Amino acid sequence: MTAGNADWRGKLMRTFLSLAAVLCFAGYIFSPPPAQAQDLSDADCQEHFNPFMPALVLKYEVAYRLFWLKLMHLADAVVSAADGEWFSEASGEWRKAYLLIFRLDTLEEPAEAGRGRYSIHNRLATVLLKPSLEPLSFAKRDFMHVDTFFSTIDVNNTEFFSVESGKYDYVKKDLAANAATTNMPYFNRLVSQRSEAFRFMKTLSAFYAGDTNVLSATNGFTISIYTDNAFVPFNVEIAPRLKSVNALNKQYKTIYFEAEPAPEFSGKGRGLSLWVAPFGYVAEVTADPGLVWLADQTFEMGMIPLRADFGLKLGTVRCSLVRINMSASLP
Repeated sequence: MTAGNADWRGKLMRTFLSLAAVLCFAGYIFSPPPAQAQDLSDADCQEHFNPFMPALVLKYEVAYRLFWLKLMHLADAVVSAADGEWFSEASGEWRKAYLLIFRLDTLEEPAEAGRGRYSIHNRLATVLLKPSLEPLSFAKRDFMHVDTFFSTIDVNNTEFFSVESGKYDYVKKDLAANAATTNMPYFNRLVSQRSEAFRFMKTLSAFYAGDTNVLSATNGFTISIYTDNAFVPFNVEIAPRLKSVNALNKQYKTIYFEAEPAPEFSGKGRGLSLWVAPFGYVAEVTADPGLVWLADQTFEMGMIPLRADFGLKLGTVRCSLVRINMSASLP
């Protein structure tokens, strides 16, 4: 394998790590970090979160494409969202919140995890207060093994922060090196970035509800996204009209936008395209009575990503919605 091919594979694998950020940017990511623990567990989730109704579950296929051809099914991603209340150990109170959980898994057998050419198993979680969508706490679990012949990348860590106590608590554990750090110099910018992203999604929802033909004459803006170990400004352009996209054997009218790193940051991050639509509209088109009921009860500003494309030097990684359903519990 040439050095060029090794570099291409490395960029392809790092693209997986961008999926969580982009789905979060699109408005639907959630999960459960308790105030006293930094590792994610379902037991902690159940102890600290009380759901008011069934969870919304979205499943995505992650595939590598060249031109119009799908060449490889790389991974599956699952996003779960629940409406309820979160117990804040800092205040001793239950607070109305959304709990969101994101999982990304490559397709190897469990016994092969951490081996072969690539193996990625990530979980991202956050708690968002209602109705402001202010992030209360955030946690993630990263496991990645990438072998490009010329180099090997191994990541095995957990990361957690919380603002429940009125100040930020942060810890990152490197499980491979058995080391930990509490220094997060970019914390304030990260919180600001998430607030900007959710404010933008609420604006998109209002656009869609107000006029399904023309969005806005002033549809460009810039947002900074933490990628490749740097905050990179992305220039975002929203298409002036809705675009149709096929998903779940249906055709949906979606808001479409593209984001590219600012010219001076062309070596950081990758361009992306995103097709999104309000949850209520998606539920109506799917004609699932349960989803229609859920949309009437919650996630008023929720935007569903139906498709996302991540540009590579050669081809794209596409994240496509393949299932949407309700679940009695968070998977």
